[in-house]
Amino acid sequence: MAVQDDAPAVRSPGPRPRALQAYVVCAVVLGLSALYGGLALLRAPADDPLGMPTEWLDGTPFRDYFLPGLALFGFFGVGSFVVLLGIRRRRPWAGIAAVGLGLGQVVWIVVQAALLRSVHPLHLVYGGLGAAMAVLASRPSVQSYLSVER
Repeated sequence: MAVQDDAPAVRSPGPRPRALQAYVVCAVVLGLSALYGGLALLRAPADDPLGMPTEWLDGTPFRDYFLPGLALFGFFGVGSFVVLLGIRRRRPWAGIAAVGLGLGQVVWIVVQAALLRSVHPLHLVYGGLGAAMAVLASRPSVQSYLSVER
């Protein structure tokens, strides 16, 4: 007598899409640089951290770099690795969080440039990185891979 298994078949996610592999590289770069930069701003918020004089903050809501450093460290440093963990474990929220991290980075850079009333080459680099992350995470192959149930 044969035993019938009524459990639904689990679909294999297949190989990791190249767009997701590229996203992971971008998120690691963003995460590591945000942890480094955020920590530097937190440790010396009023002492010309990272070659950024506090005079640059004139006309902004900030008197030193502590709060921007905290946001950088938390949202983009720690946040990048939380998203990567969600991707690794293929959590239901990982796809939208991956797109949100990239879009958040773009918004962060646009607001930063607007508050400082200047554009530095690093704004273009990190704004481009955020845009690339949002585009890569939005790819149908990435979203499909992340939505396959284990």
